[in-house]
Amino acid sequence: MLYAEIVPDEKLETLIQAHLHAFEYFGGYLSEGLYDNMKTVVKKLQKQKEYNARFMDFANFYGFKVITHRPYNPKAKGKVERLVPYVRENILYGQSYSNLTELKNVLRDWLAIANQRLHSELKETPLERFEREKNHLNELSKL
Repeated sequence: MLYAEIVPDEKLETLIQAHLHAFEYFGGYLSEGLYDNMKTVVKKLQKQKEYNARFMDFANFYGFKVITHRPYNPKAKGKVERLVPYVRENILYGQSYSNLTELKNVLRDWLAIANQRLHSELKETPLERFEREKNHLNELSKL
């Protein structure tokens, strides 16, 4: 099931807010999150990764495990970022919007359609799969 959000920057506060919006969208959150090695999650890439303490506080508060892929591993990064070109091709390229609100509304409407498309590998819609799997989410109301 897809979720995407238009954000003004890549700051930690923005990332956390986007997570909270996604949790609302899905009606809960997973026990694990897969991330690339972006600075808001991984502070330093050395032999031992140093994670951003504030992001880890957020993850610990909600009780989800932060998983990052090996650096310079394009296969893993593709898994995390596969949605980006899909959204660009369907929402941005060849389109113009009069303001940010209009773009956000178009994205919201497109997500509803995209989550009802037949997935080529799953042979079902993301929404059908989500309906079966959503009871595995951690409920927001339990906090």
